[in-house]
Amino acid sequence: MHTLTVDLHMIAKQAAQDVDRLESAKTFVAFTADRRGTTARRGPRR
Repeated sequence: MHTLTVDLHMIAKQAAQDVDRLESAKTFVAFTADRRGTTARRGPRR
């Protein structure tokens, strides 16, 4: 049972790191697009 708990902890930690990386990438893309005087591509307007 201890191994399962450790595995779940490692999965949760990896998921949190993946989310952080995605957020950083999104911020970086928006920043670089802004610096070039363009707008970052966003979803379709409604």
